[in-house]
Amino acid sequence: IRNTVDPVRLTDAVDAAVEDGFQVFLEVSTHAIVSQFIEETLRVQPLSEYASFGVMSRNESCNVTIPQAISRLWSLGAHVDFRAQLADGPWSTRVPNMRWDRRQYWKIASSDLRPSVQQHDVEKHSLVGGLVEVAGSDTSVWTTTLDDSTKPYPLTHKLGATELVPAAVYCNTLHHATGAHRITDLQLRVPIRITAEKRELQVVSEGSAVRISSRVQASNEEPSDGRQKHAWVEHCTAKVASSDTAAYQHEHSITAIQKRMATHLPSNFAKDHLNSMGVSSMAFPWSVLEHRQDKNEMLVQVDVQGNAGKRSLSTGSWAPLIDAATSISSCILSKSTTMRIVSGIEEVVFVSKDTLTDTAYLFIERRPGEEPQRVDVDILDDIGTRLCRLEGLQFTDIEAVSHASPCIDSLLYRLAWVRPALRETPLCTENAILISARGLHLNDYIQDLEREMGNVLHIQSARALAERSATDILMQSNTLVFYVPATVEGDGDVSETAHTVVCEVAEILSSLVRVQSTAKLFVLLHSVHRAQRLGQVSYHSLYGFSRVAASEHPGIWGGLIDHEGSAFPFLGLRCERDQSVIRVQDDGLRVARLRPLPAPAASAGPRSTLLPHASGTYVVTGGLGDLGLKVLKFLVEEGARRIVVVSRGSLPPQAEWSAILELMKNKGGAIHTLQLDISSKGASVVLTSALERLSLPPVRGVVHAAAVPEFGLIKNTTPQSYARVMAPKIAGALALHEAFPPGTLDFLIFFSSVSGIVGTPGHCAYAASNTFLDGLARYRRSQGCNSTAILWTAWRQLGLASNTDVVNSELQAAGMGDITAADALKAWKRLSGTNIDHAVVTRLLPLDPREPVPLGLIHEVAPRRVLATKPSARSASATDGLTGSALKANVAVVIRQC
Repeated sequence: IRNTVDPVRLTDAVDAAVEDGFQVFLEVSTHAIVSQFIEETLRVQPLSEYASFGVMSRNESCNVTIPQAISRLWSLGAHVDFRAQLADGPWSTRVPNMRWDRRQYWKIASSDLRPSVQQHDVEKHSLVGGLVEVAGSDTSVWTTTLDDSTKPYPLTHKLGATELVPAAVYCNTLHHATGAHRITDLQLRVPIRITAEKRELQVVSEGSAVRISSRVQASNEEPSDGRQKHAWVEHCTAKVASSDTAAYQHEHSITAIQKRMATHLPSNFAKDHLNSMGVSSMAFPWSVLEHRQDKNEMLVQVDVQGNAGKRSLSTGSWAPLIDAATSISSCILSKSTTMRIVSGIEEVVFVSKDTLTDTAYLFIERRPGEEPQRVDVDILDDIGTRLCRLEGLQFTDIEAVSHASPCIDSLLYRLAWVRPALRETPLCTENAILISARGLHLNDYIQDLEREMGNVLHIQSARALAERSATDILMQSNTLVFYVPATVEGDGDVSETAHTVVCEVAEILSSLVRVQSTAKLFVLLHSVHRAQRLGQVSYHSLYGFSRVAASEHPGIWGGLIDHEGSAFPFLGLRCERDQSVIRVQDDGLRVARLRPLPAPAASAGPRSTLLPHASGTYVVTGGLGDLGLKVLKFLVEEGARRIVVVSRGSLPPQAEWSAILELMKNKGGAIHTLQLDISSKGASVVLTSALERLSLPPVRGVVHAAAVPEFGLIKNTTPQSYARVMAPKIAGALALHEAFPPGTLDFLIFFSSVSGIVGTPGHCAYAASNTFLDGLARYRRSQGCNSTAILWTAWRQLGLASNTDVVNSELQAAGMGDITAADALKAWKRLSGTNIDHAVVTRLLPLDPREPVPLGLIHEVAPRRVLATKPSARSASATDGLTGSALKANVAVVIRQC
């Protein structure tokens, strides 16, 4: 009652406490009530750090919230008497003992509370939706939603198989939203795709800068509490001005232009040329009435109504004329049929303020000698008066646009294990050599092989292949060689085991090459993919090695078969060729294929985050290289305030390192460096001791990005080289696993690579190391840790991709491309909340319609160009004129001949 009558002096009390040196306020109540008001009061104080929070929260277990509050107090530097908190003893007598009578008075709203959005007017050919002005600023935001039922143009605008919003709509949108008659530095970055999936779209104007962005709209099942589930994509940026256009007024002599252009082109020339490039339809129904051309100029008369037959276009819209101008302009640049789209315009000036006419002239001029090539276009009325000017149109191959700034979701994939095609006839197997010292189920394998094959030899190691009994069999036809790694008791030395098995398989493969044997080599593993114990992860390194072996020695390599059960996996020998890794499970064979990564689950909580928090400490290995510095900057920008960089190298160049330190200092945090070889013996003990000496808050996240660049073909790679490459990734990861057991971190990210699933030639040690990390991430996740292996493609000109030409050629051979650091870090943010043990981040290159897929891994996700071609006269078919039973009989004959 007194709180409603007397003044509440909360602000005065907080100010007085701050003057006395208090910066942390803990509210002891069943639900935080005043903490928020205390924090608002603290914000206006000149404090660098402060905190205000409660011990309990509604609908949350106090067994969780109270320890969290105590832990947060300690991490913020407050004194906590843990003996009193954790020791056995009676309850404090100072706690009030009155009975709490709880009743719920909260109304639960059943309807979707998302604010409604005013739609754009499709008849005006713009994306200008409802206006929201931001108080106290010069920012205005127009919001709308967009899908295939609300596209702002009347027809279809497809490039290949994808429908995109044309450049004319962007120009028209910026003009109508801002009222500006002059638009400069218009950059079209990522095309807006038109699909059935609804997108939220914003046109944002801040002073003279304007941009258009969108994101996939969250479904009603997803939370509307502000947690972003889909990233915003920036499609367009520009600068606008409402200056007088009198200086741009100009009159051309249509007659003079016509006289100097001697070449007459057919009226369908432009659309046929666009059709050959894959632009199968125009967004607006314009048509060409007259088309003239010389070396660097075109004069085209267009009718914006085309064959519509009635006035179907808005008289206040510039979009139809600009669409005709931008579409036809691409024809003057080159005779190439490579698909191109507008990627930038230096200046758009809307000179005329009068009602637009149905017909107009397009005077197109190519700028000679410029790279990249640019085009200037004047839109003229029937007497030559300039209505609008497009200056500096730049066209870019559609592949190059996706190369520069792809949609982040298009970079994200996962590995799915699917049923492969089987051989119609099994491999001819008359002879077998089984190499194993003490492999699991070894006696069962020998018995099964002896029943199926005429000649079976069991040897202990690869060196025994040099013996006469083995070489005699190797030189015979229809011979298979099987390697079964030795079983390690318990977990053993995981790093040493990984190195040993890879070197043994490499030695076997080299022996077969040396004696010029035609035998096929298979590696047999038992349930390694399950990663049920740490010792199994050692053999996961063979996954990556096997894929490289298949690339370098396709004639000898048979495959890696990871199976369940004790019987010999004869079923794995039935798999079709070019399957380097095969799993044999209860329901049959499985091989790896890429699948698009699903959207984060709506229920994904903080336990699946991959982003830092200001209250924790974060450890980064290999963080002093060019790629590592990008990672450090990203962590700081995402909220990390205490980072420990573990590296065996020295500090990077002063300018780059100083910039990172200055950024962290401005954020109120610090970066500590620890010179340590994370792969050395006892590295985990040294690391934990160093962290204790630094007296930092608990470590909440680890990024393992250490790597050593050293490549070579299997036949040239020595055990020492394998050790140098594998140690930082494998031994380093195990040191981190020991220092931070499952359950102690918010996240652990392993920087893996697509080389382990692609099988890049020359990457045998590197690929083996990366697939080990994939297996360790799966094992730790099975133990309750939020561990994720990110299988990166090359980061453009960073890290191991500094030799750009070599890396690009290797990736292109697999149908992939590199990505920018900015896109990689956006993908990292997008992965937060996905709650998976791995993710593949790569850019897939588009293939021609009938171009074979370079790698079976991408068979079902490889994008393809859909090239529309001119309709041609069809040759007479044998089925012409056939109907009914006669047609059915003819089809049956053709099928039998296939």
